[in-house]
Amino acid sequence: MYAPEQHNPRDLCVIRVPKEHIMEKSEYEYFKSWNGETAEWTDDMTQRGVNLQYPDKRDDEEWMWASWFPSVVYNPGLDLYIMVSYGITDKGKHFWDGWCSKCTYPACVGFWYSDKPWGPWTQFHYSEYFYSDRQENRTYGFKLSPKWMSKEGKHMTLIWSDAGDNHTTYYKWNQMQIEIVTE
Repeated sequence: MYAPEQHNPRDLCVIRVPKEHIMEKSEYEYFKSWNGETAEWTDDMTQRGVNLQYPDKRDDEEWMWASWFPSVVYNPGLDLYIMVSYGITDKGKHFWDGWCSKCTYPACVGFWYSDKPWGPWTQFHYSEYFYSDRQENRTYGFKLSPKWMSKEGKHMTLIWSDAGDNHTTYYKWNQMQIEIVTE
């Protein structure tokens, strides 16, 4: 499981548990730290560490609560895990203070890859501003579809929503094919 840290959404936390023990909290392990490229785990949640730190906020803005919820899919064609995540800033607001009432920019979006589902992650793309048609639309909820992936893994489908110009009632489903260029 992946989750932004409660008080700093830039910090990604990772939790793992064998699927046959998902209802047993005592079986959970929390990512603690990196020892080179080897993950160290702990069963003490208070000892959890930062698995990946996403890009810093823009200007004097704060990352809002809806930021940095990753989507991770296994790409069998590339034999890699691919992660997409996004950040939304809200001018003059703090982490839990509500939904995008003063959003001044569209979301940023980043892509990472790893050969393990917990990392270490390598960033291969980042866009500071991402919008589909107009800068006023507030993009969020980026996901990668494991269903719509080419056999060789170089073409994937990116899915997201946007809240339209008034950010309250007008929501759209968006999708686009992306190409992963490998060298």
